[in-house]
Amino acid sequence: MKASGAGAAVIQHPAVHTLSVSVKVMKMGPKQVTLAVFRQLDEEPLIDDETVALRGVPWGRINYCQKNKCPEAIHLHIVWQMGEQIFHSLVPRRADLKSSVQLRRLSNGLVALKFLDWTDQRPEYEHIERDREIPNLGTWASIYNGMELFDVGMWTPTVRAARARFAEEARRTHVADFSITHVEKQVERYEALDATHRRTYAEHYQALSDMDLLFIAV
Repeated sequence: MKASGAGAAVIQHPAVHTLSVSVKVMKMGPKQVTLAVFRQLDEEPLIDDETVALRGVPWGRINYCQKNKCPEAIHLHIVWQMGEQIFHSLVPRRADLKSSVQLRRLSNGLVALKFLDWTDQRPEYEHIERDREIPNLGTWASIYNGMELFDVGMWTPTVRAARARFAEEARRTHVADFSITHVEKQVERYEALDATHRRTYAEHYQALSDMDLLFIAV
């Protein structure tokens, strides 16, 4: 194409080019997999939520969402193979890994231990005839990682009530029998582990996103 005259364009040697498109279909044996067959595949997680390793060999993505069954969060539908079995896996972009669950448990338990230790060092808050309000309640609530142990602004728990709830949280998170120093080290360990696992998971998700789209017969 070349310019001609007052900004006009003249097309030289016009031509239409036909491009070939490669489409990958999902087959079992000689037959293409139908939607009815795909729906019968057992759903199993492809990514292990503890080790963050792939549990098998992914085949590719399926552009399919079953009405009222898929989560609203961004996710992929992956067909994958383990041994001689074929599975369907719904892979969320962000998963709640076991390292993340453990980190939340330990972090919550650590806050509980620190609160109990804080009041243990202040006898005036233990030996009282009437309950009293907790100073700096907002600070304790804000570092509790969204647990909403306190509903700040609606009510102010007393020291006695708060100690009971924090003691219960320490038991629930299995840290009641450990020292603050021990739990702090565990938190540091799981912070590093969780960061590594979340990074690995993100890499897996990106690789799965880049896989070919598999077509199935309706």
